[in-house]
Amino acid sequence: MRRFVLNDFPPRKLWYDIAMERSLEPFIHRKIVILSETDSGYAAAQAMCENHVGSVVVTNRGGELVGVLTDRDLVCQMLALNLSPDTEIKDLIHSDLIVADEKSTLREVIALMEQHGVRRIPIVRSERCVGIVTLDDLIAAQTIEYPQASRIVRSQIRSLHLSASPGGDSSGSMVRSFAEKAGLKLDHARAVAKFIMSALVRRFHYTAAVQFISQVPSEFHLDLLDLPAGPDRSIDEAYFMMGVAAHLHASAFEVQECLGDFWSTLLEFGDAYKLNHALLQLPKAIRGLFKTTELPAKNSHPHWPAPPT
Repeated sequence: MRRFVLNDFPPRKLWYDIAMERSLEPFIHRKIVILSETDSGYAAAQAMCENHVGSVVVTNRGGELVGVLTDRDLVCQMLALNLSPDTEIKDLIHSDLIVADEKSTLREVIALMEQHGVRRIPIVRSERCVGIVTLDDLIAAQTIEYPQASRIVRSQIRSLHLSASPGGDSSGSMVRSFAEKAGLKLDHARAVAKFIMSALVRRFHYTAAVQFISQVPSEFHLDLLDLPAGPDRSIDEAYFMMGVAAHLHASAFEVQECLGDFWSTLLEFGDAYKLNHALLQLPKAIRGLFKTTELPAKNSHPHWPAPPT
């Protein structure tokens, strides 16, 4: 029997390089659900639930592949924009379609994910979709390293939600306005604003976090995108109160006033509806810290769940 010694094994990097050139076959989901671009968002949601999948492949009337609709697309597009469940799929998917040939290597598919900010790549054979490769499966199989996965997720958020966002205030005018309103020095106001926004992003679900980040000054985007995905339910009203108090050495009353000043300032620089809609995804005790009001009834939709209490 041969005894193996450490030098018998290739270094980790060599193993990783070898793995990157392997066949896609073990990672291709062959069970795919195909819908027409004229089907409704509600039909897509039903199909995902019934088939226990997180996406559907979309074709046009001629049977040509035109896109992929994910569960997150449904939530981000329909919930954030308050669209009807009857909205056609073609109005929910993004125009850029990224596919890979069945003979592509794992390295090539991961590069496509990172370059285009997508988590799912349809796999085609002679222009016909034969399956799909997902980032989640690559992570579960420990086939992709964390830095790469992180870059793909950040690229996805930028490409889908931040490129056209109105939250492009890089001049610091929001922070200055907050400082004046709360009676704080500029550096204190920036530190408090960053703490509050970071706590909110960590407490939000993914979709609310994306909606929120798209509305804050762009100078904070990279820091907020680096935060771990929520929701972190350990972040409660006491966390916000103690965190702001630690930054300002202020009383409870002063902290509450500061939180209210922060939110009212943010509403002046972003889309008030989207910001309040994101906040309404949090428990009532946290919402109360920011002295916000409920959204008007006309903006609600009977198919959306009520905010948590």
